[in-house]
Amino acid sequence: MGEGTGAGGQENTAHPVILCQTGPVTPVDQKPRTDPGTSSSDGNDATSKRNREGTILALFFAGALLASTYPLPYRAFAAVFALLGVIWAVRFFIAGARTRRTQSAADPAASGMPGSPAAGAGTTAVGAGAPGAPGANASAHGGAGSSSRSRPGGNWIFLGSLAGIGCLYILLTTLATMAIWPVQAEYEDCVRAAVTQQAAIDCTTDYNEGLSTWFEEMTGQPYPG
Repeated sequence: MGEGTGAGGQENTAHPVILCQTGPVTPVDQKPRTDPGTSSSDGNDATSKRNREGTILALFFAGALLASTYPLPYRAFAAVFALLGVIWAVRFFIAGARTRRTQSAADPAASGMPGSPAAGAGTTAVGAGAPGAPGANASAHGGAGSSSRSRPGGNWIFLGSLAGIGCLYILLTTLATMAIWPVQAEYEDCVRAAVTQQAAIDCTTDYNEGLSTWFEEMTGQPYPG
């Protein structure tokens, strides 16, 4: 009898066995496979963009501040720089928000999210020791320090707000000065030509009279004060 013939004279054929997983998928299988270097690269790109927008904002603010010290008509450039500074302040805050969101997605521990290693490290370390023990106190201080150091700083919010408000203030004051351009230009010419203190006082008096006349012509109301 041949090798493939059974006891009853019938030929045995082998069928392949296929194993299928019917149980629930574990959380390990559900975790997305991501490249660790991709998140780090995205965070670095977002931080670089935020710093670049902040540098441009600082340059516009400095240009507006410098141009506001010049007499008319050069002071009009202050309004241009200040307007660009306000626009770039908005761009700076958008870039900063994207940077924080990217860093939080790449490293949840840095954002202090519940369930992250940084959020639970301090609690676990304190619970391991007895109350009042040196080890427990050291672990508590160590966990709190590492958690605070890992959180992203907020200095860029303060600096961006300072530059944005400064640009807005320069823009409004420059536009107000340009609205009374003839009176302001005459006053500046008079002050530059004044030699004595009495001449400077006369320039101020003429400026107030010219400003009062301009206000009455524009509004039809008496000048307040």
